[in-house]
Amino acid sequence: MEPTTAPLIVLGVRRSGTTLLEIALDAHPAIEAFEESVALDIAQAQISAARRTGTTGNDPAAFFEAARLRYFSEIDRLRRKPDATVLVDKYPMRGLYAKFTQRFLPAQRSIFCIRHPYDVVLSCFRQRFNANPGMESFREWKTGIELYDFVMTEWFACHSFTESNVHYIRYDDLVADFQSAVGRVLDFVGVPWDDQVMSFAAAANDKAALTPSYQKIRQGLSLGVQTYWRNYRFLFDRSDAEPLRRWAQHFGYPTE
Repeated sequence: MEPTTAPLIVLGVRRSGTTLLEIALDAHPAIEAFEESVALDIAQAQISAARRTGTTGNDPAAFFEAARLRYFSEIDRLRRKPDATVLVDKYPMRGLYAKFTQRFLPAQRSIFCIRHPYDVVLSCFRQRFNANPGMESFREWKTGIELYDFVMTEWFACHSFTESNVHYIRYDDLVADFQSAVGRVLDFVGVPWDDQVMSFAAAANDKAALTPSYQKIRQGLSLGVQTYWRNYRFLFDRSDAEPLRRWAQHFGYPTE
């Protein structure tokens, strides 16, 4: 099988609705979504190793094209739905590498999930993630804030709310008006609505639970928006939470 063109990338910051959206999209018969694949990491490592050793060859453009094809091939290798016409590579923290991705995949289409920054960092801080370098930051309040700020700074240094290759979806809309929110995503993706999307909770049972969010998704949308930050208001009045206040205002969320 020849490699596909670039899949859609779903990203944001953890606890922003990325897993819910991934499961909903994967329930669509024309879409196959992958949970935190390492396909782009493999291509990025290939490029980094070549740069270190000076082995990009006499035609760097050809080398980078080969690395892109390697990424597409790694995604194709994961495919289990042969009839799917749209592939989705969901990796919440991919925004950390926004500058690299923009250069490596200049025509990349992305879906960026947004949730109130206070609730994101608070939820990550309260969650016990599997140990890895990215999630280690959320063991401490201060470093969790710094990581959130860094991801958003990197992303919005490359992207804006108005560009056509990025669709922004708010967690609040996804949970409160699921069908309309996912319908707008499908319009962006370019596939028609399918009622199987509404069976996302059942579909979650058929997938390996790689993130803690799967347990809640299996309960459906009955949990509501889940905004807890007001119960911990004192944390967000501190000076070290100033970056979160700036991003909350940037996204139009209340801070009082």
